[in-house]
Amino acid sequence: MYTAVLQPEHLLPETDRLPEKVVYAHSLSAIRRVGEAVLTETCEIDPLELAESWQDFYTAVQEHLITDVEYGESLTFNSLSRLDLVDGQVVNRGNSSMVGLVRDGLTASRQMALTDSRMQSQVLRDEGDLRLAEEVDRLEAGRLIVAVSMDPKEDLQQNPDFWEGLGYREGRAVLQVYYKKNEIELLAGAFSISGSDSLTLSRMIQEKYGVSIPGDTSSNEWINHWIEKSVSLQEAQEFGLEFQKEYNHRTGNPTVIHSVTEFIENNIALIHQYFDGYIVALGRAVYSGKNNEVMASLAKEIIQQMERTSDFEELQLIHIAGDSVFTDDDGRFMDSKIRYALVERLRQYLPEFLANNKGIDSPASGLSGIIKTVSSQLMDPQELQHLNELSAQAIQNGFTAGRSYGGCASIGSGSVENGGRGSQDIYGGNLLDDKYGSRTFECSNGHTNTRPKDELIEKCQKCGVSVRC
Repeated sequence: MYTAVLQPEHLLPETDRLPEKVVYAHSLSAIRRVGEAVLTETCEIDPLELAESWQDFYTAVQEHLITDVEYGESLTFNSLSRLDLVDGQVVNRGNSSMVGLVRDGLTASRQMALTDSRMQSQVLRDEGDLRLAEEVDRLEAGRLIVAVSMDPKEDLQQNPDFWEGLGYREGRAVLQVYYKKNEIELLAGAFSISGSDSLTLSRMIQEKYGVSIPGDTSSNEWINHWIEKSVSLQEAQEFGLEFQKEYNHRTGNPTVIHSVTEFIENNIALIHQYFDGYIVALGRAVYSGKNNEVMASLAKEIIQQMERTSDFEELQLIHIAGDSVFTDDDGRFMDSKIRYALVERLRQYLPEFLANNKGIDSPASGLSGIIKTVSSQLMDPQELQHLNELSAQAIQNGFTAGRSYGGCASIGSGSVENGGRGSQDIYGGNLLDDKYGSRTFECSNGHTNTRPKDELIEKCQKCGVSVRC
């Protein structure tokens, strides 16, 4: 279990390997560690290392699906995520204070507002995010805080392209839920509210929870009017779903909410096929800096089936199809293509799932999706060719339809679309990537760094080694 029998591949000489880029796009750290695990002398895969990469992949696929323009409104996460508390402060996986990260985001928006007056509205939103984050840190065990991050309605009407470029969508608010389970654990989650109507929401919040939101409240300041109450763990887990159902009932929205996690579990064999067949091979290429037949053959098949693509993507594919060197940029590019192909293949099963599934009745107790084994060898050539053909065709179908998917590392056809919840997510989206990509990354010595939002750093925060590209 969790073992591999691969013979170690030779790494490219250090002088022939291009410098690693770990700062400016979505993180490859978990994928790189899987590659290291299967290529080391011991051939022993650390279950924690494999689990992290698998969970990143598993979660990203769910995030992409819930931002699907056609079906995403009917899908939602069905559980809350855990965050740790250290010395009374909520921290991310890199052990950085969430309040500090939100404050950094506010500082950045204030700086941008000096030269772009449109950002004044974002300053108001970030100030609200900071007040809420500080209040979450002050929660007592067993207490719940819930707030609506309304879509910036006035701004979207005046400058739709600008605000959609920041990830907002007209008529899509987000309910942020925070629950302090005990002194070391916080549960947090975000739930989309489609067709957001200020009057209906304010009446509902007043009638059900006793919180009054003045009628003249700007959509950018709704988050300052939160609900706080003592609840049980079960009540906290059910709150977001029940809020969605109640709002849909009041607005006459017949949409039945379905669990994207349940859909993924119904198709877990396909998820495993892509992880075992592609992601492990991708990890080998990223770690070694040396291309392999799995990556090269997939790139070749995409080239053959793509009717049209951007000049940049075509050059990138030609390079990966024929070059022996494999860079971090190649890794991020192929990671996006692999996930995009998988999501496109999965979405063909969504109509039947939505038609036959009764919807969510209760919150999920947790994610099963645990990987127990990993392929120890590259895929059989015939099986690989078949998978490549299906993947390339899926990419072509999505590209032709112009589909893009949001999430922590957005994927799309040609131009990447933010999509998803963006700045309306928990902690103002500060757990997610920013305009430069992943904000949490490792330096070449393995130290975890967390950048301020929308800012770059030149040196590791722990050891001082350069992290510039």
